[in-house]
Amino acid sequence: GGVASGATTYAITLTSPLSLFPSVLLQVMFPLSSQLAARKKYLVTLSKLIKYYIKYVLLVALPLSAILLIFSRQIVLLYSRPEYLESTKLFPILVISSVIYVIGSIFYQCLYTLGKPKIYRNVMVFSGILFLLLSIPLTFIFSSFGMVFSYLIFTMCYSTLSFLNMKKFVKILLPVSGILK
Repeated sequence: GGVASGATTYAITLTSPLSLFPSVLLQVMFPLSSQLAARKKYLVTLSKLIKYYIKYVLLVALPLSAILLIFSRQIVLLYSRPEYLESTKLFPILVISSVIYVIGSIFYQCLYTLGKPKIYRNVMVFSGILFLLLSIPLTFIFSSFGMVFSYLIFTMCYSTLSFLNMKKFVKILLPVSGILK
C-alpha cells in the first residue's frame, strides 16, 4: 500500500547520498579518460585511473554505508514519521546495491571512452530490461523488498557485464590490498 510505497521512497532517497561523491568523481574522470585515449599508454593509465577511482570510492562509501546502516532508524525519524521506520529494513539491500552500482559505473563509463558504444548501449539495455522484467512480479509478490531486490539484481548485472566487457580491453587492477594506503 501507500506506507510500503512511501517506505521504499524514503529508503531510496536516504541511501542515495552514497552515490553522490562517486558520481562527481566519475564526471571529473570522464574528460580525463577521453583525453588520455589519444596517448600510447592509454590503457595502462586508464587501468590506474580505475584502480584509484575504486579505492577512493570505497574509502568514502564504506564508512558512509556503516553510518547509514547503524543510524538508519535515527535518519528515517529525522526526515519522516515513525510509520516509515519500516524503510530501515530496506537499507542493507540498498546500501549494497549503491556500492555495487558506483563501482560498476566506472567500468560502464570507460566502455564508452574506449569507443565501444554498442557494448555500452547493450549493457544498459540488457540490465534495464532485466530490471523491468523482475521488478513488476517481485514488487507484486514481495512489495518494497521485491523492488529493492530487483534493483540489487540490476546493479549486479550492470556492474558485472560492464566489468567483464572492460576486462576484454583493459587490464583492470583492483585495489584488493591497500585501500587505506
